[in-house]
Parts: sequence; structure tokens; C-alpha cells
Amino acid sequence: MDLYGETFSDLRLQGDTFSSGVVEDCLFTRCRFQEVTLENFQVTGCQFVDCTFAGLHYKNMSCLNNAFQHCALSGVEWSALLDPRKLDLGFLPFESFSQCVLHHNVFYSLDLQKFDFHGCDLTGSSFDECDLRQADFSGCALSGTIFSHNDLRGADFRRASGYSLSLETNQGRGARFSLPEHRPGGVTSVLTFPPPGGKIVPRNFHHRTPGGAFPRGLRHAQNKRRERP
Repeated sequence: MDLYGETFSDLRLQGDTFSSGVVEDCLFTRCRFQEVTLENFQVTGCQFVDCTFAGLHYKNMSCLNNAFQHCALSGVEWSALLDPRKLDLGFLPFESFSQCVLHHNVFYSLDLQKFDFHGCDLTGSSFDECDLRQADFSGCALSGTIFSHNDLRGADFRRASGYSLSLETNQGRGARFSLPEHRPGGVTSVLTFPPPGGKIVPRNFHHRTPGGAFPRGLRHAQNKRRERP
């Protein structure tokens, strides 16, 4: 199944399986994808507006530069949706998230420098070994969100709520906060600082060289799986 430049509205797919296809530059509005299986699929340059993704299953799937607006996506492991060669060059499966609900998503080893998550609900998601320099998390709901061994220098967490963030295991110089912050229900944001005189010893952050490639030796296996809460 190959689709180019098509428009779909109010599409409902549940329990369907699709194999070997290309979906490019398509627009999906108010669509729901539940327990859908995609195998050997490529999704590139598409826009999703007011769509819901729940229980998505994928194998040998590649996504690139897709935009999501007012969408709900649950349990997506984004690093598994991009060819490792493109991942190493700084490409991303997504182009933007605008006011999206991203519960229990996994962001591993991604270059998210200056990425705009403003206003998104990232409850229960995880960021591990990502470059998040100057990323915008302002106004985000971050209850149960895990930040582990990321570069958060210059990131904006103002008006974010519910986060528990360690500056002992993440680089955070210049990051902006507006504590005290809390969300309805009494979940308060918490910052943990290194002990006096202690050093932050991060794992390998994926900073690009001027040519765009990773320095030698900083590549990670892309099939790493994390335990979700």
C-alpha cells in the first residue's frame, strides 16, 4: 500500500495489519489507530491532527519528519522508528509536537537540541542519553517522566509541573526553572543537586561534530529497550 499526498479524515483502524508500504506527505485528521500492526513501512513528511495512537505495533518501520498536532500517542519508542544511519546523522522520526499527549513514550539517544515540547503532556515518558540543550519543556506535564544522563544545558522548564529531575545524573548548567511548581492533585516538582564538590559524570552525550556526524565511539545500539513503568 503506497500513499502520496492523500488526505484522510475520521479514519478508524483497530486490530489491522499492514505490510510493505510507503505513506508520504499525507494529512490525517481526527483519525484513530488502535492495536494496529505495521511491518516494513515508511511514513515520511505526514501531518497528524487530532489523532490517537494506542497499542501501535511495528517491525522494520521507518518514520521521518512527521508533524503531530493535538495528538495522543501512547507507548511509542521513537528510536526504534528510524534507520540507525539516519539517526546517527541527526534525523528524527518527528518534526514537531504541538499540544500533544505523549504518555509513556521513550526518547533514547536522540538529538533534540532546541526541540519544542512546549505544552505537551509527557507523563511517564523517559529521556535517556539525549542531547536536550536549549530544548523547550515550558508548560509541560512531567509527572513520572524520567530524565537520565541527558544534556539539559539551557533547557527551559519554566511553568512545567510534576517533574523530578536530578542534576547529578544530567548536565543542567543554564537550564531555567521557576520553582516552586506543582500541578493539580498536589504533585510537586523536585530538583536534586550534586553534593558539594561533587562532579557530574554523564554517559556519552550525542553531540554532533561540525560535519554533523557523531564522534567516533559514541554510537549506541538502536535496539535497546527500556522497561516502561
